[in-house]
Amino acid sequence: MAFVYQPASGLALAARWALWADALAAAAAVILSLTMGADALLRGDFARLFSLVSFLTWLASLSLFLIWFYRANANARAMGADDLMGSPGLAVGWFFIPIAWFFMPYLMVRDTWKASEAPRDWQGRSAAPLVGFWWAAMLVANIFATVAFRIALEDDYSSIGAVGVLKLISNLGSVAAGLLGAQVVAGIERRQINPAHLSDTFR
Repeated sequence: MAFVYQPASGLALAARWALWADALAAAAAVILSLTMGADALLRGDFARLFSLVSFLTWLASLSLFLIWFYRANANARAMGADDLMGSPGLAVGWFFIPIAWFFMPYLMVRDTWKASEAPRDWQGRSAAPLVGFWWAAMLVANIFATVAFRIALEDDYSSIGAVGVLKLISNLGSVAAGLLGAQVVAGIERRQINPAHLSDTFR
């Protein structure tokens, strides 16, 4: 399948702003938990409102990041990167596949970073450690949030403290993931060159 390069600077900027917003919401949750108590954001009208805001910032950051990533992965292929696994659609799809979600999205972003830097020789390159740090933060945020959610479903008042601590750790991970994710987006975007400016390279 032939891919056509399409500039993605606008998508990259939108994704970065959304990631920053998500990191800000998570940072606010951390501050509120530390000042008002670990269970302050678990019960009551304020907790429900804050949860809604946090969910919306998370959804926006995830959606815009994946829309941008689809384009970035396709652009790397258009720039001449051969042998990238699957397709841009599958590169996004791995984020939603159980078990594979733990490692495949990291590999997809890592390979897109390398292919953006050196399309003709990407397999011999290495990605910045930033990508690994970002994915580690993502795993911490999501694993701890999932565990907290499952415990909270039991509706056992005695477990509120544990849920609050788990959510605190998850939010710390979300702060790191948002900030590092924005840097990952910027790093890949900087490495993707408009083929119209170097037409001979992409023939």
